[in-house]
Amino acid sequence: MQIKRVIGPKGQLVIPKDLRDYLGIKVGDTVTFEVREGLVILKPGKTPEEAVEDYIAVVKNKLKAEVDMERVIEEEALERVVLRRQ
Repeated sequence: MQIKRVIGPKGQLVIPKDLRDYLGIKVGDTVTFEVREGLVILKPGKTPEEAVEDYIAVVKNKLKAEVDMERVIEEEALERVVLRRQ
């Protein structure tokens, strides 16, 4: 789908209704603009809760065992101290 729009005097543009409907964007929603290799990609925004839930869903599938973050941080700090002393 390709739709042309003219940028207004304040740098604004209107997202066509068909495109908003397709992406599920409603009044008051946020959107994300992403730039990749000279292209601008428009994505429906997510609430912070949705972003966290999406992240957790991915991480849960990848984790094989519980991670002790305090131990990981302590090991990293110790490694940095050792490297500075060398």
